[in-house]
Amino acid sequence: MKRYRTTRWSIEIEEIEVLRETDNFVILPQEGRRKERREAKKSDYHLYHETWTVAHAYLLQRAEGRVDQGRNDLERRINDLRIIENMQVPKGGKE
Repeated sequence: MKRYRTTRWSIEIEEIEVLRETDNFVILPQEGRRKERREAKKSDYHLYHETWTVAHAYLLQRAEGRVDQGRNDLERRINDLRIIENMQVPKGGKE
């Protein structure tokens, strides 16, 4: 069966052949002595999705969230800049 993996750093969707799965893990084929290996479906580094469409929706939502966060950060920094530009030497203070 196929699953679709997204990673924390990438905007790509990787199609992965999965031998079987549980609620929390996928079992993947592996070369060598051990014929299989187990990976968590959800970790700090990657996330497995049942369909390409679900993986795409996840990436889209993540990107939109990052853009919103960037806009909020930019607005805060612009506001800080305006405050600093309007600062004046306090009365009785020295330049």
